Order: sequence, then structure tokens, then C-alpha cells
Amino acid sequence: MPKKQRPKKSGWMFWIGPMIAVVMAPLLLFFAVSELSQSTDEHLMATIGLLVAIAVFSLLGCVLDETCQCPHNFPLILLLAQLIALILAVLLWPSIFKTLPKPNEMEQWLLGKLRTQPTLREVQPLERPTPVPAPRPALRGDAAKAAATPAGVAVPLGWKDVGDGYCVDAHGQEFSSLHAIGQTLQRCADVAGADPESIALDFSQKDGGCDIRFPAGATFEAVEQFEWWGWGAGSGSPVGSGLQKHDSETRCYLKTFKTPARPKKPELSAQLHPKYQSLIREYPFQPVRNERGKFVNVILVRSPFRSSHQEQLYEKFKDEILFLGISSWEDYPLPAPNPFSSSFPREKYLGLFPGFLYMHRDAETLFPSHVKLLLLSQSDFSLPGPVPALPKKYDFTFSGSDQDVAQDCVGWSSFAKNWSFVKEALEVMCGELQMTGVLVATKDKQGRKACRIPSSCNGLITQTTFLSQDEFFKYTRQSHFLFLPQVHDASPRVITQALALDVPVLMNKNIIGGWKYLTPTTGEGFNDIHDLKQSIEKLRAGLASKAYAPRRYVDENCGDQISGSRLRHFVETNFGDRVKLPEGTKLLFPSGA
Repeated sequence: MPKKQRPKKSGWMFWIGPMIAVVMAPLLLFFAVSELSQSTDEHLMATIGLLVAIAVFSLLGCVLDETCQCPHNFPLILLLAQLIALILAVLLWPSIFKTLPKPNEMEQWLLGKLRTQPTLREVQPLERPTPVPAPRPALRGDAAKAAATPAGVAVPLGWKDVGDGYCVDAHGQEFSSLHAIGQTLQRCADVAGADPESIALDFSQKDGGCDIRFPAGATFEAVEQFEWWGWGAGSGSPVGSGLQKHDSETRCYLKTFKTPARPKKPELSAQLHPKYQSLIREYPFQPVRNERGKFVNVILVRSPFRSSHQEQLYEKFKDEILFLGISSWEDYPLPAPNPFSSSFPREKYLGLFPGFLYMHRDAETLFPSHVKLLLLSQSDFSLPGPVPALPKKYDFTFSGSDQDVAQDCVGWSSFAKNWSFVKEALEVMCGELQMTGVLVATKDKQGRKACRIPSSCNGLITQTTFLSQDEFFKYTRQSHFLFLPQVHDASPRVITQALALDVPVLMNKNIIGGWKYLTPTTGEGFNDIHDLKQSIEKLRAGLASKAYAPRRYVDENCGDQISGSRLRHFVETNFGDRVKLPEGTKLLFPSGA
């Protein structure tokens, strides 16, 4: 007769061990460290491992009890063994923990073993730099204390060591960087921690190289001694790349806290906005300086936005920095008919900014009434001073662009320069009037290929590569006049540059911007090919009678002193509640090209 199975009434006791272990886990950590907030990843991993082991021990006991017909006291024996193991772990934890291999140490040990294997020589280029002692991970909680790094330097509070090498994202892409050398790790962490958009830093011990890392599209706050090193593609989850920088031991540190955002409407101050120097790296945003070279909290938007990111930056900071439009790009703020330009709705930029430095005719009917207007542009500033006259070698100079030479001057720049009309005009100027001239930047930079011109110009016209400003000025000074055929050009700087060099202009009367410079003392205008010859003959007669005084016009109407004072007055009068200028500011200038 088979033996009757005894009823199972004690199986529940197998789960008492895990339950007690969970309850005792905080006590376990307390014995491992003097304070729970100082527990590290290794502490937690080891504790979890012990609890899992006890749970597996119970499960195994339950299985044995079911299959092996264990005695009635087996669950009690197993439970007692579990409790003894737990108590011993609590009492002996500090010494046990010292013997536990840390993850980084294990990884480096394995890498060291692999490097000794001859069969792996072919993959040596993929190896990491020589391993350095692994740092203790950053500590948890506000009361955490910094742990020692490989070089004996403390990991700054709030930062976590995430590996050897400079920081990259999960796809290996490097992040944007605000860079400086000669720093300490703590100074690097302080600067990075103060910027709300920073996410990590990497630091090289040898030269104190600090790179504060930002995700793609982020802006940075300018800091003295630090320089922005371009836009990286990295977007998140910084880790060490395993690659050194500057031939020095390098570590990547993750920011584990969130820096509070700056107030949206800070108190009016002459102190430069912390994001100013970040914003002006985007092309449309042109900085403004005073006569002492100091940036002020005004940014000129000189072209349409080139990306949604730039438009988002404007929307984000428009209440903190004064943005004004300025005529400097084709028909902007209107869309241009240039087939090589991107288009946008006609009304988009007309009322976007609270003020606009314009060059369009009848601006009062073009812009909405809330936009403050000033007839001023980039071409009113940074003009050459008086220089001695040079002997005249050419009848005219034309300023082109070498951007489209490879396509025989068909492209964005050539459309803006009205090159198709230039070729028509050359048939008159060379073929009928036998004039000599210089076509600047109508050859490629290598000087091999040039834009085609009429055969009637052979021997009469000189074509050049792109020139430095001084070389261009020299050709202009050696010419009787500057030829300006363009229409869709908002503010040709070459107009006022030629006038400042005391050279008159022959200008297309239909030009979008620059028409204001054409006066009876600065040159002559034409409407199209039909009155071009008549205008040239009138200009030649005026030159012969010395009817023009271009330099005097500039001295009375343009230049930094006059235009800089007008811009400062415009800002203070209309936007005194938005901008506080540095003490003693008398002039304001658009900065950069």
C-alpha cells in the first residue's frame, strides 16, 4: 500500500525569509554606510543581490520540500539558515563590501585580460586608452559627500562620473561645448551647474581642460575665459566615449540636478543678457555695440529666419532682449522674387519686431503703425576715411560675387547682382562707348574660370577673383565711377564705400535699398537699358565739370558718428523702458558683416 502523503501546511514559512530580508534592508545599508543618503550604486546592487539570493533560496527550498518529501522541520531549518545569513551580512557588511568588485574595476580587469590575447591584435584601434583606476560613483541625496576620482580629485556634489573620455550620446555624437583650459574640476562644475541648459561636462586633468556640454539646439550663457566651440549633434544620455582629449586623462560627468530657469522678465539692467553671445552665433541675429566696443541688449534681425530653431529662439527671448529688424538682405522684410531664395508670407516680418531700420520707399504704408521706424541700415556704418586720389585707369568698377561662377553666373548671388542686366549693359558700355572697366569677383577663387561676357569687351574689361576689401577699394579709386545695376539688394555697402572714397555712382533707380544715397552730388541713375547710355553720358559730363562731391555727402549724412548717434537716440527714445544702455553710451553700431 503506497505511503500516504502528509498534508503541506508549512509552505508559507518559505516566504518569511524574503519578507524579513526586505524589512531589514535599510538596517543592512545602515551598517554598510554611516548614513542612508550616502549609499552608492554598488551598495544598492550588492543589497539587491543578497535579497534576490534569499528569495531564490526560499523558492528552491519550496521545490525540494514538494519533490523530496522533506521532514516537517525542514522549513524551519531553512528559515533559520536564511536569517543567520542575513544577520552575518549585516554584522560583517563593511569588510564584505570592500571585497566586492565594482563594475568599472571588473570591466577594466576584463579589458586588461583581453589586451594580453594575441588573437585580438587586429582590433587594437578600437581599444580604449590605458585604463585608469575607477572612480567611486556620485553619491545619492542632498547630504551626499563627494567620492574620490582616479586622480584623487573629489567628484563635485550633484555630478555623477559616467565614464572614461569626453562626453558623447548613445549614438556616439559629441555634444556642443563651452570650452576653457586652466580650470579646476570644481570651477568647471560651478560654471556648468549655473547654466540651466547644460547637461554634462568633461574634464582633462593635464591641462585643466573644461568642456561644458549642451544638447543640440541649446543656447549657452557666456562666461569669461570660456569660448563656444561650435554646435554638436549630441542630444541626450551623456556617457564617456573612452577617448581622451588633449592627451590627458579625461572623465565625463553627468549633471544630476536641474538648474532653475532664469526669471522671464529680469529687472532692467545694463548687464548683458547671459544668452546674448549664444544668440548672435545664429546668422540672422546681429549684435550691437557702443563706442567702447561693449555689447548692449539689442539684437538686429538682418534676414529671414533660416530655421524653425531660430524662430523659436526669437520667441523665447523677445521679451528679455530688444530685437529690431534691419534692411540687409534682398527685399527683406518682404519676400524676394529671387528663384534661388526661400519664400515666406508677405506679412510675416513686417509687424514682427517692435522697430525696424529700413531702406524701403514709402515705409509708413508698408509697416504696421505699431512698428517704430528709422531710415538707417548697415551701409550707413563702418566707412573708410578720406584717402588721397589715385590716377584713373578704368571708366568703372562693378562688384560681383564668385559664388556662382561655376554655373556661369547663374544662381542666388548673380540674381541679386542683376548679372543678366550687366551683360546687356556691357554691350552698350563696351560695344558702343568703348569703356574700360573691372568686374570684381567674376572669376573663381582659383582664377581659372570666369563668367562669360560679350566679345565686344575683349581687351577692355578686367575680370578678377574675389578680392580683399583693400584691393577692391584700390580698383574703385582707380575708376571714374562705381556701376550698381542691382535691384533686389537691401543695403549695398559698396555704395557708401565708393562715396567715402570720393567716387560717384551710376545706380539703378529701381534698387530696393540704397536709393537714398543718389543725389545730384553723388552720381546718376538709370531706369533700364533704354536710358543707360544717356545716363552714362550725363555722368561723364558731370565728371568733366567736377559736379560731384561724394565724400562731402558722406561726411554730412553717414558714418559711425552721425549714424551711431541716430541709432542710440532711436533706441533710447522709443525703447527706454526695454533697454538700459551702459553708462556713458553715446553711439550704437551694428557689429559684424
